[in-house]
Amino acid sequence: MANELPIEKPEGYTPDEAQSIEQELAAAYDSTYGSSEQRAAAVAQFNEIKPTIVAVMNESFSDLSCFEQLQAAGYTGPAFYNSLPDTLVRGTMLASVTGGGTANSEFEFLTGATTAFVGLGKIPYQLYQMNGVNSLAKDLKELGYTATAMHPQNPVNYHRDKIYQQLGFGDFLSIGDFEGAPCYHAGVCDYATYDKILDLLRTDEAPQFIFDVTMQNHGGYDYGTVPAEELTNYWVEGASEGANSALNTYLTCINASDRDLEYFINELRNIGRPVVLVFFGDHQPSAATTLNDELYPQEDTASHAFRVYQSTYFVWANYEIAGNTELNVYDTVGANEIAAITLNKIGAPLTDYQKALLATRSDVPTINVAGYLGADGLRYNLESEDSPYTSTIDKLQRMQYLEFASKVQ
Repeated sequence: MANELPIEKPEGYTPDEAQSIEQELAAAYDSTYGSSEQRAAAVAQFNEIKPTIVAVMNESFSDLSCFEQLQAAGYTGPAFYNSLPDTLVRGTMLASVTGGGTANSEFEFLTGATTAFVGLGKIPYQLYQMNGVNSLAKDLKELGYTATAMHPQNPVNYHRDKIYQQLGFGDFLSIGDFEGAPCYHAGVCDYATYDKILDLLRTDEAPQFIFDVTMQNHGGYDYGTVPAEELTNYWVEGASEGANSALNTYLTCINASDRDLEYFINELRNIGRPVVLVFFGDHQPSAATTLNDELYPQEDTASHAFRVYQSTYFVWANYEIAGNTELNVYDTVGANEIAAITLNKIGAPLTDYQKALLATRSDVPTINVAGYLGADGLRYNLESEDSPYTSTIDKLQRMQYLEFASKVQ
């Protein structure tokens, strides 16, 4: 299948040139961000304490207050999530999927590669063998971490049973490990996965990397799939009755996720060991796509896409990061950048590719299949010829071909 859907090679690509680009950008990182006193303090701390890193990719979690009409109806987003006072960094995450395609957000987070350079409509988990691909799990295992993936669903979905092993996870807890767990809406409750994580943290003192892909908020959002007494009652003017019904079911799920997140963070605050939590939504729900189409039928393609090809994220720690002088820094990122940003913040080692990704953000802060944001604050599509950042996009594409495409085809 991969041979039938090859990844396009950049014009004139050579491995040596791509390696040279990566090394130059990594050197630029080393001479700027990497040489700061703040980074040095975080590095010394990380080497001493080796915090456990928990990443929660929460199914369809998003803050739909990005829809002005929903704000006008009184919705202000998930309450605890938005009030969390001590994140290291938080903001909008530009996703490369919307309404589905969870595996592509996983892929981007774990590998640092963007599906923008893989090809529209492709699902890498289903196309490629990833034994030779670098990943966050492999990087952390080299530092002495164990790596556990968790998803309370059928392990063969998206070939996760094979892909997680190829990406370096030693254990994969799937639906069989959640027998008898409480459910909500579409599947196992978020808090049941959090309890499983807490059990792992309390029974193994070694540094761990745990990647939790939740399930409860999965679509569809039919009426009657959440408790009636918890159902929200927002009415968006201009949207159909069906769209409003699905929207309220979804928002009720998000309220449940928000409560479970509050429980989890309160437990982590008191667990007695250093833990870093990365939390992000994989994509917006299908209910948001419907809402977008009904409310903005005549909108230009770029604006229409950017509204739904986004979710939200934060990075938080239950201890004070050495050298860090500011909390709740707002930053718009891509799913493929979150790991590098996290490792940089907490003082963990970075690969040359991760350093290069961070260095290019001064020109192109974030990228997804819908396009990219320039440092000038403007949106560009990937093929834009009048962008001042075409050279940076070309460098990113060549580096990714070196680090991903050349290893799977």
